[in-house]
Amino acid sequence: MRYLPVLALIFAGMFLISCSGDFSGKYNSYPTYPYGGEYDDDYYGGGYDYGPKPPTYDYEPRYADDIEGEWEGFMWEDYRSDNRPHGKKIVAMRVRFSEVTYDYSGRHEWVKVNVLIDGRPVANKIEEIESGGRMDLTSCVNDIDFDMDTRFYSATAVGDIDLWWEEKVEDWWGDKYFIDVHVRGDFELGRAKGSHWAAAWDLFDQYGDDIWTISDETWEFATMEGIQHMLEVEETFFRTPVE
Repeated sequence: MRYLPVLALIFAGMFLISCSGDFSGKYNSYPTYPYGGEYDDDYYGGGYDYGPKPPTYDYEPRYADDIEGEWEGFMWEDYRSDNRPHGKKIVAMRVRFSEVTYDYSGRHEWVKVNVLIDGRPVANKIEEIESGGRMDLTSCVNDIDFDMDTRFYSATAVGDIDLWWEEKVEDWWGDKYFIDVHVRGDFELGRAKGSHWAAAWDLFDQYGDDIWTISDETWEFATMEGIQHMLEVEETFFRTPVE
């Protein structure tokens, strides 16, 4: 029994050593990361040296450079809720770099996207572009629900589109009423060659979020040149199967 105090001191000393680790402070079991920084071994010195260091923010575009500009192509319908024959829609899109932000999950790069379907606006939004050229654009404005899942490759953009809108129809007896139409299909866009959508992009720039108040007649006039161009190249437009 006379050895119990001695044993207690030995165990207490071992416990303190195991908790403190290396007294030099080099190894830290619970690293502290700066808010909003990017966490990689190269930045923090590699190995176990995870001491807090001020983050270096990069606000220049990494992904937007490859996708900025005008795009045009077609969407091929494979589903319609109104039982009409499946058709093809003309798609035009403009992408511009917006900004880079940081939060607890890291770096985020944003682009401003304008989209036209058959010469009518369906999206005017700032959306995140991810590494690998992936963008999921969702817009719900003016009774138009639009979802565009896009993958950009060099000079091509492919993906899927879901589009819902409200349409006025007339029955056999001349009565008019509204129905919800849902269209879905894959699309392929290429780099626009020329400025045949310029008048439509000017409307986006001039009116901003008020583009939804512009009349159909104005959009028809502004997109006339672009739609005519796409009808001329429709037969030669190459379609890549979406995987």
